[in-house]
Amino acid sequence: MKITAVAWVLLLSSPATLGCGAEPFASPCADGGTCDPEPSAAPSEEECLEGLAALRVQAGCGVFASRSFGDDSNPGTMEKPVKTLARAVALAPRARGRVFACTDSYSESLTLRSGIDLWGGFVCWAGWPHYTEGSASGVVTLFTPNAGGPPITVVAAQDDGEGATDGVTTIVDMHVQQRRKVEPDRDSIALRLEPGAVVLPESRSPSPRVSGAPHHRT
Repeated sequence: MKITAVAWVLLLSSPATLGCGAEPFASPCADGGTCDPEPSAAPSEEECLEGLAALRVQAGCGVFASRSFGDDSNPGTMEKPVKTLARAVALAPRARGRVFACTDSYSESLTLRSGIDLWGGFVCWAGWPHYTEGSASGVVTLFTPNAGGPPITVVAAQDDGEGATDGVTTIVDMHVQQRRKVEPDRDSIALRLEPGAVVLPESRSPSPRVSGAPHHRT
């Protein structure tokens, strides 16, 4: 009896209750309806690259991270960023292989698969513009929680079908440093490359703390 009752309710409902259009099975936003339009499609890879060339990010072009405003239970979108770079890196293979970091200080140790890019310098509390568009200080700082290892270790790319990358890790506008060791005659290492890893550090900012360098291949 319950199934029959539901069927009668659907058959007797007016067209207005089935959608915004005049016809029962019309598109919800047809004929001058007021329904919300369908969400726009994700930008193409070409559009993402054109935006990055101008230091502008778009939703759907990577994973967004903010230590101040993010949560690692979030999907990592522009509206709902994750909190840690480690979580963003884990999501990146299925999100075009890019991480966009808000201008925060992160105390983490990361292992990057070669081909995952890190882009810093974005002002998450103002719509994610690059900080060079305004007066905010914007270079992302990453340092280890202790003196036991480098902040970033890059390993060789893996073809596991999770996502396509070019096999080269680009790190842009990130100030990476290891906590100073207290032992004498011990070097501090900011970036470690494992065999097969390829990294391109870049600076798009005038900051003297970050400098560009050619590919490093091991």
